[in-house]
Amino acid sequence: CQSCNQKRRSKLSNRNTSGYSGIYKQIDSHCKQGFRWGFRVNIDGKLTNIKGSIDKEFLIKFATKWKKDNHYDD
Repeated sequence: CQSCNQKRRSKLSNRNTSGYSGIYKQIDSHCKQGFRWGFRVNIDGKLTNIKGSIDKEFLIKFATKWKKDNHYDD
């Protein structure tokens, strides 16, 4: 599926460059700007990718709502 294919093409950076917990820059040569943003959280000891976007502000709003809706604390 497209989600799995995207994961193979993307490489997560080792540091949080967004200033928001859980939002990471992903290098992606298939994106026009050369990168995209990913939202991931630690669930049961495993990092889980939740959503990706080229729009960091959209992803921060999504992550804030997701964390509230799922009662997730960093």
